[in-house]
Amino acid sequence: MPRTVLTGSTLEPEAFVLLIARHERRIRGFIATLLPFDRDAVDDLIQTTYLVAWRKLAEFRYERETPDEEAVRWIIAIARFETFSHMRANKKHRYAELDEQLLGQIADVQSEDWGRFDARWRAFGSCVQKLEGSQREVIRLRYGLGLSLDEIGQRYGKLPNTIAARLSRIRRALEKCIGTSLQNEGYCR
Repeated sequence: MPRTVLTGSTLEPEAFVLLIARHERRIRGFIATLLPFDRDAVDDLIQTTYLVAWRKLAEFRYERETPDEEAVRWIIAIARFETFSHMRANKKHRYAELDEQLLGQIADVQSEDWGRFDARWRAFGSCVQKLEGSQREVIRLRYGLGLSLDEIGQRYGKLPNTIAARLSRIRRALEKCIGTSLQNEGYCR
């Protein structure tokens, strides 16, 4: 039986740990692109992805001077497989009815255009910090904690449609700020 010869450099376990620490936001962002409103599943899948990559670490080889980009793409390929497996196994998931080919195209765009996604994420963080404290709190309650408009309205003594209008204004302000920031960095809208 012929023996397979592996070429390229290997990645040491310590380097792997540093690499995932350095690029976790990118890998997490990739999974979150496919499961945007399921933080628990994203957390589980990132751990599963790292575990699978750890177990297959001896198989990974890189050709460039540093392993970062090749390793991240390899880990994202694992994350893609694990995420699709999760979605097939969880038919109750709201995105399970989406065509897997379409999700694959979304995943491809996200992984190939990371620079734009990363710039958008940085701009988003910067723009959120520019909001007034009460605006940031409404964003945190709605999107961070997942509270309904009714629940937020009860906290502020406001009607749900008032909260919805406020969120709409905040989103428009964020969109404008992010667009300006991306243009300043050389990205077209």
